[in-house]
Amino acid sequence: MKFQNWKWLKTHREGQFFERKSCYDRSGRQPKRRDARSVARDVAETLAAMANADGGTLVLGMEDDGRPTGLDYPKDRLEVILRATERNIRPLIKTHHQWANVDKIKVLVFDVDWSQEVHQLTDGCYLLRVGDQNLPFPASDIAAMKEGKRRRATEAQFIGEASLNELDKDLFDQLREKTGLALSDAEILQH
Repeated sequence: MKFQNWKWLKTHREGQFFERKSCYDRSGRQPKRRDARSVARDVAETLAAMANADGGTLVLGMEDDGRPTGLDYPKDRLEVILRATERNIRPLIKTHHQWANVDKIKVLVFDVDWSQEVHQLTDGCYLLRVGDQNLPFPASDIAAMKEGKRRRATEAQFIGEASLNELDKDLFDQLREKTGLALSDAEILQH
């Protein structure tokens, strides 16, 4: 297996595309392992929010300060966490996960890409990743943002076989008339 340096997980700043989640509750005197269902809920929320925005990476088993603390769960509880997206998000999202060793402690790294679909948690909540937060957002607004991204991506595609003859000549004439430019169609495109 190829060695990969995961040290960057400790120092990378949390934000729009990167989040760390601990498996421990530190609110009391002694740290206590969180319930696997609660951790799975956090995983589903963050990955759904990221898929609804621009994608991102979630590291599970690491504190906010970058200290790796691992995932200390029996196999059946770990399975609940690994299946979090399957059980808690509709429609399903495509994620990739892999184990990483950071300071000899195993953490779980999830990656999710931007999705063309609007994803909802099974409780009906729609989330969007904004900065370093997963915020509730109306599904219609998320859909409108995704449509804008699809449109920009389509319009930005280079079509190598296109020629000047395929462009609307009337638009060039209208531009020449409005601007007073006495340029050829090719020169207008260059400017």
